[in-house]
Amino acid sequence: MSQRRILWQRAVGLVLVLGASVTGIYGCEGDIGASDGNGNPAGGPGANGGDGGVPVGRPTETCPATATCGGESCCVSLLVPGGTFPQGRGTEECGSPGCVSGEWWNVGCPKGYGCAGNEIPEHPMTVAPFALDKYEVSVSRFREFVSSYSGNTKTVPATGSGANAAVPNSGWDSRWNVRLPDDQALLRRRLKCSEDTQTWTDAPGANENLPINCVSWYEAFAFCVWDGGRLPTESEWEYAAAGGDKNLLYPWGSATPDCTRANFGGPDKACGPKGKIGIAPVGSYGAGNGRYGHADLAGNLYEWVLDGSKDYSDSPWNPLPASAPHDNYAQLSDVSFRIIRGGYYAMDVTANDDLRAAGRENGLRAEHHTAYTGIRCARSASKTPSGPGWLSDAKLPPRDPGPPNTEFHVQNGQSCSANLSCKGTSCCTSPTLPAGTFPMGRGTEDCGAVGCQSKLPGCPNGANYCAEDELPEHAMTVSAYALDKFPVTVGRFRTFVNAYGTNTTTVPPAGAGANPAVAGSGWDSAWNTKLPKDQEEFRDNLHLNCGSTINWYHYTEAAYQTWTDDPADGDADRPIDCLNWYEAFAFCIWDGGRLPTEAEWEYAATGGDENRVYLWGNAAPDCTLTNFLNGPGVTYGNMCSGGKEVGGGPPMPVGNVSPKGDGRWGHSDMDGSVWEWVLDWYGPYSKSQTSNYANLKKADYRVLRGGHFFADYATGQRAAGRYARDAYPESHFMGYGVRCARSAP
Repeated sequence: MSQRRILWQRAVGLVLVLGASVTGIYGCEGDIGASDGNGNPAGGPGANGGDGGVPVGRPTETCPATATCGGESCCVSLLVPGGTFPQGRGTEECGSPGCVSGEWWNVGCPKGYGCAGNEIPEHPMTVAPFALDKYEVSVSRFREFVSSYSGNTKTVPATGSGANAAVPNSGWDSRWNVRLPDDQALLRRRLKCSEDTQTWTDAPGANENLPINCVSWYEAFAFCVWDGGRLPTESEWEYAAAGGDKNLLYPWGSATPDCTRANFGGPDKACGPKGKIGIAPVGSYGAGNGRYGHADLAGNLYEWVLDGSKDYSDSPWNPLPASAPHDNYAQLSDVSFRIIRGGYYAMDVTANDDLRAAGRENGLRAEHHTAYTGIRCARSASKTPSGPGWLSDAKLPPRDPGPPNTEFHVQNGQSCSANLSCKGTSCCTSPTLPAGTFPMGRGTEDCGAVGCQSKLPGCPNGANYCAEDELPEHAMTVSAYALDKFPVTVGRFRTFVNAYGTNTTTVPPAGAGANPAVAGSGWDSAWNTKLPKDQEEFRDNLHLNCGSTINWYHYTEAAYQTWTDDPADGDADRPIDCLNWYEAFAFCIWDGGRLPTEAEWEYAATGGDENRVYLWGNAAPDCTLTNFLNGPGVTYGNMCSGGKEVGGGPPMPVGNVSPKGDGRWGHSDMDGSVWEWVLDWYGPYSKSQTSNYANLKKADYRVLRGGHFFADYATGQRAAGRYARDAYPESHFMGYGVRCARSAP
């Protein structure tokens, strides 16, 4: 096809169209070119052959001359002709090695390929012509945006800007302004979400041609608006990746992914720089370019799209209508979570092949920053780019303002001063437990239940999995005390964050929060530096810095965190997570309490001398009793937190299983929901530990108790279960929460 070039020139707002009108350009449809025998295009104007989208020039001040990718401008946008294509995948079951027929993640796979149930039903979709950037947004391009940014009250997108002309109400909403960083310094900090894999550097350097990562959906949208574009809809993104009506399996065709076509990695293959898992410069895998010439639509980084998170099965086209295809659809509901597309540099395609054009992930919170997510902007082909769309001197409040504090004011139950309600009662209810003696830990019988590890000592007959660190069972006496009925909620913790100043002005007094029966158990002033240096860092700890060192599942630092900067998000009654031990202890002191000892925690969970296996008794866990992964080895779609999203979403609101799942003294959610920090360092039990004992001998880890929503019943739901792996006291991980103890009234 003939190559006609449109130049968008920002000179007194004039747009020059050279060689043809926009309409004329879309009238051409070239052949995809020669084939390599596997249905893959070869030759032609694009790096991978194919139709080769029409290049579109970019405003020069948003793409400096130094920003070159593969010998051309990093800002090249390629025109994509409109058309109708089959979005998603059909309903055949997966027949490839390693797939499990009938499992929810394998339903909807063409024979021989692994795909996910969120790709069905396949449905006809029509998209209007649009332009899509050839490359993912590079560090050098994003640097220009950062340099121009001065805060969420001055440099914010204009209301309605960045809209897709074919999708009503798809532009910027001014309520999102508070989701942008307060200032440029905070934006720079947010871009450092992972010490090992973040691509941003404060000064220009070797990373300029790497794709920018660690950006939230809001920051991605704001960048695209500023750069004269918008976020692509999910339909537009897949249309480009699938080659429109060619319905390609991968952007390049149907050949199996290899290191010439995409950046991905797993146990048996790594396609990053120097043959290792890692992020590569944009455009490094030319053999993988798509039909219209776009690079890196498979691998390197996932890419944000406009749409909110929703399965196709919950959308208007299910059941499929027999009438005309859907036109220019975007999912604009359920927008706390947004869709990401394209796979990423550490994706093991044998387990989860999101490199495919139809692959989609729909479990990422819009405000989260991850090392595996970046940006690619779309542009309305028939419209002049608006250029930077900032409002100047917008009168908008700072996010979640709180009174400036220069002292640490301790007051019992002050976190519920706003009359927060949980399950019809105060979230700060704190039942009193009588003094007593109970058998702490577990005995030495082997476990005989299904799913247990045979011959592992420390399991009572018929109970579920237990571990050797619960040995030996020993008699423990505790004095009377009070323990909060619920885990600390987001709403309660928000009052603490709002009241927080710095780690030099608002810190617990030395010795505060001590258990009167345990000498030396109060706050140590040496820990002050372990607290956030200011309120902004505190907020960052609750989402940006959460789970960044966990690599076993790439959603951990994103989809399941409960904190949000905006109180209007409605998560006030969910348990706060992503707390480290110091923040948990400081909160409890500020709220007039302390951390429970490990013995106190287990006494409440096991019902004292009733010695229950679980909080509620001895019945096996189910979703009416606790918030957990419902059974060992089951699919994530069975999580008690609900939904068919990956992992089922964040933990349920506290008290959701009350009163059926409550303990002897009325406590809720001590099995499942979130792990809860206790006072003790992790160490072995001894029969000499007998009365009001707490392990204050420094070790590598503090102790967490109670299991959590992402764990099955084999990993800590029992009252005696202990957890310390990765429980460094400074760690912010998914599912790490707190429940406060108090002196008995």
